[in-house]
Amino acid sequence: MIRYTQGKESARGYYEDAHDYTAFKERLLKPLGPNGNLQYETISHNLKTDIPVHNEPLMAQPNMVLIVDGTFLLKKDVAHLFDYKIFVDTDFEIARKRGAKRETEAFGSYEEAEKMFLSRYHAACKMYIDEHNPKECADVVFRNSDLANPELIFQERM
Repeated sequence: MIRYTQGKESARGYYEDAHDYTAFKERLLKPLGPNGNLQYETISHNLKTDIPVHNEPLMAQPNMVLIVDGTFLLKKDVAHLFDYKIFVDTDFEIARKRGAKRETEAFGSYEEAEKMFLSRYHAACKMYIDEHNPKECADVVFRNSDLANPELIFQERM
């Protein structure tokens, strides 16, 4: 399995193998970016079969806007392809609890989901933050720890 070559519980494996950034850039971001041909693909990997796929290219209109959300999107080799970048910043403890609650059914119990968040997902996120400092390149940081009092921090650019 491509996505799990380093193991299903490997933080390094999740960080390095969960997404095909080359396909993401070449099939979506560059075609929709400056000087792109506007022909883009929305799928590059079948999660159920864990096999790379190609789908029929779609044609964008020049006035369309692409909004992308996902993990590790502000890696240095990808971030420059976005016009405007928002980083959602949530305290790790709070994110772990939210994630474990959301994924309880998928992992069979809250405890198993929490264990996976600690050992795989959050460990991978810490690698990402340490390597790429996504808050620094974001145009806006959205503080999402307190759902009743979210905070937007707009970065000043020189």
